[in-house]
Amino acid sequence: MTDHIHKYYKVTQSPSWIIFRCVLSDCAHYINEKLIAGRKSICWVCNKPFTIPSTVNYKRLAKKPACCRGEKKKVKEDKELDGLLKDIGL
Repeated sequence: MTDHIHKYYKVTQSPSWIIFRCVLSDCAHYINEKLIAGRKSICWVCNKPFTIPSTVNYKRLAKKPACCRGEKKKVKEDKELDGLLKDIGL
């Protein structure tokens, strides 16, 4: 058995049957949606390990769980704002 952190992807077979699978090569790990909370996963945005919050609503969890999805968006917005300020000379 190899010790690695899974990179989960949500697979929806039907509205009542949702599972998460590991997309890493040579890993056939699947887990039920109700057991995903508190598990370690690799972030789809930054590729760093994180723990899926225990308070997560598994039905609303993204197809590609990430720890920093909002932070990446904020950085992009900040860069756009910096560019606008530079354009007007501030």
